[in-house]
Amino acid sequence: MLPKPPRSRGVFCNRTLNLRSVKAIGYDMDYTLVDYHVEEWERRAYERARDKFAEHGWPVQDLEYDPEAIIRGLVIDTELGNLVKANRFGFVTRAVHGTTELDFEAMRHDLHQRKQDAIARLPELIDQFRDQAEAVGAVVHLAATLEDACRITDAIAAIERAWSDDGRPMTTRGSMGQLVMHPFVGELRVQRMARNALWRQLRLPDDAGVVVPNQARDAAKASWQPTAARRRGA
Repeated sequence: MLPKPPRSRGVFCNRTLNLRSVKAIGYDMDYTLVDYHVEEWERRAYERARDKFAEHGWPVQDLEYDPEAIIRGLVIDTELGNLVKANRFGFVTRAVHGTTELDFEAMRHDLHQRKQDAIARLPELIDQFRDQAEAVGAVVHLAATLEDACRITDAIAAIERAWSDDGRPMTTRGSMGQLVMHPFVGELRVQRMARNALWRQLRLPDDAGVVVPNQARDAAKASWQPTAARRRGA
């Protein structure tokens, strides 16, 4: 008779789950029920995917699984055909084209240039997005007004206050006890990006302090003064 495993290795019953209606059970390699031979498991998954591509005529027969390669959190660049690895803050750290890893500095310069090009073409890209979204039945509401920019700025101030009250932590614990980015950090980043996009359309200064003087900016700043004063008074 096998010895009883330690409690930390036990499997515990969930008495509230009715398995009679469950047709299949999937495993996500979280080591809840079993220990995995990770490299062998991932090799099988890789080879299975490679064979499927080969069945559709892709020239992948000579590819071999590399356990040291990037395997999680990939973004496919459909324009250039690159696989991009970004960290949890959204910054690209590595990229490959096929099986060739791209030079980091060259990749960084390319991404910066593409970002600048996208900013210059922002109205065109917004129209393109709207046309594609409406073609499939979506309704797009453009927030390209000063009122929306001010509302987002107020939201940023509220998040900043709540974050400060919480001690301005950069990380917190996730549902499984793992260390994750604090939600205030991610939300501030998203809101600031949205606000700066609107400010660029209004020619207002962004977070870097870049100012393009014109009549639209002056009128926008004049309209912003009452809202800012109310927020400071609050």
